[in-house]
Amino acid sequence: MCGVKVFYVMAKEVVFSEVLCFIKNNFYKLPCSEIKPVLCNFYDDDELAIAKETLHKAVLNAVGDGIQLQLPRLPKRQGDGKTKLIVDDILKLFTIIDEWKLDVPRFVAEELSRIPFVNADSINVLALAKKLDCVETRLHSVEQILSKAVISGVNDSAPGTCSADGDSTATGAFDTDDFPPLLSVKMNHQISDFGTSRYEGSDVDLDNAMWTKVTRLHRLDQPHRSTTQSAQAQRRQETVQKK
Repeated sequence: MCGVKVFYVMAKEVVFSEVLCFIKNNFYKLPCSEIKPVLCNFYDDDELAIAKETLHKAVLNAVGDGIQLQLPRLPKRQGDGKTKLIVDDILKLFTIIDEWKLDVPRFVAEELSRIPFVNADSINVLALAKKLDCVETRLHSVEQILSKAVISGVNDSAPGTCSADGDSTATGAFDTDDFPPLLSVKMNHQISDFGTSRYEGSDVDLDNAMWTKVTRLHRLDQPHRSTTQSAQAQRRQETVQKK
């Protein structure tokens, strides 16, 4: 854990804090949106909490009687997202220091190994990598949702569901036993044009009759009839023609 040491050099207070030293030297070079991920990934919660407390005390001491400054409420952060909230509080305090030109101590580092080395290019690459991770996570979630929807749709319209009696039915399939034999169709027309009488028409040729095919949107392809059903249908058609 990083400690805090205070020295007085030439009437200027010096505070050893690697976190505050890093922010102080990069606050005017990089935006807060690029400094925040570096702080969250490099330092632990204890270091950030100590730095926040030290900076808050320095701001309170720098605010004099002539400055009417109301500091924001900075409670002790706990739970999920604790690190990000602590970093947000520290950056808020640095923003206040910059706006009000407060005289705060000089923040220096005792261990240079605890100072992350970053530049503008590395920050941009880091932000781009995080954006790519977010995009990949969203694509993965979308793929899972689509796969579940496809599987559920196939299960709902699967041909070959069995009933409680043991009889299997296929969605979209036709059983020729359900249809009565087609004989001849007799057309009876009644014409009431100036009292004309009724007459009966001749038999209709089923082979040359016009059939209308009814289609349905988003309907699965119907399975082909088996050879047994085709043979039965052909024999029945021959019987109908003979009759």
